[in-house]
Amino acid sequence: KVFVELDENIERLYPLKRPSKVTVKTKNESYTCRIDLPVGEPENPIDNQNLIKKFHDINPKVDLHVLDVINELESYNMSELMNILSNEFTNLNE
Repeated sequence: KVFVELDENIERLYPLKRPSKVTVKTKNESYTCRIDLPVGEPENPIDNQNLIKKFHDINPKVDLHVLDVINELESYNMSELMNILSNEFTNLNE
């Protein structure tokens, strides 16, 4: 079961921070984690290594070399870029 509740103490931090708090209750324990600025926010950017790891975790069958185009975006026109990415994802279904 999931319950969403407004926490006024956390809400007051917005917009300087975008906090959230999650509590998971089990039969015997309760675990809480609060994050004020999630990774990926402008004030807490994700580094390339963790971004690539996250991409791979979500897309384990994609050849990570397809991401090399990110470092050379200016050298591609949009059509070429979309073809490169589209071909990689199309090949996953074969």
